[in-house]
Amino acid sequence: MQPWMSDVPAAIVRVKAELRKSVLDVEARFRTLTAQLEREVNAVVREGRNGGAVPELHYSDLAAGQVPGPVADKIRRRGCVVVRGVFPASRIASWNDQIGEYVERNHYAERQKSRVGLDRYFATLAATSPQIYSLYWSKPQVSARQSDELARVRAALNRVWRQPSTEAPAFDAARECTYADRLRRRSTWSGTTTPNGRRAGSVWTATSPRWPPPLHRSTASTGRSLR
Repeated sequence: MQPWMSDVPAAIVRVKAELRKSVLDVEARFRTLTAQLEREVNAVVREGRNGGAVPELHYSDLAAGQVPGPVADKIRRRGCVVVRGVFPASRIASWNDQIGEYVERNHYAERQKSRVGLDRYFATLAATSPQIYSLYWSKPQVSARQSDELARVRAALNRVWRQPSTEAPAFDAARECTYADRLRRRSTWSGTTTPNGRRAGSVWTATSPRWPPPLHRSTASTGRSLR
């Protein structure tokens, strides 16, 4: 265990002070950033009116293992993308049926009632049945994660990052660890699914125990340089 872990609140206070000293003229930087955000928000609104601000791709667009240049630029700017046609509808339907059978066979909804309050992030949802499941390793989930199709999509999107050099890349775009996310299984949109949230790697990390480790701060700086 690293020394700072023995008193995380104190470590956060110390790191905040260090970061504040290392960043000059915070007020001016904040004004500059606010103006930039306002311009981007206005651009997103305009794009939304003219077909959509979120870039889209079809799986066939990635046949060469690369994202087409104009779309790659937009992905870098918007930070997201929708990739369609990755799996045939028949396979998706089969996975969905398997998941439904798995949930029912294991009486997931009934068992989850005894855990109310443990998952605070989703506890406020107004849906009458679960839409976010604490399931990570069902067979359909594993099949999707380990599929060749998804591997190709991941590799192509990883290549959107700008490498510092071809001789010494920051990472291998074709290799990555599997991320086991929980299951989201929705019916029609009812306004009661996932609440508005922020990813831990961005907005709220200044108050979290992620920032005290020097490696995390250096990694975050490296990530910004690759965009």
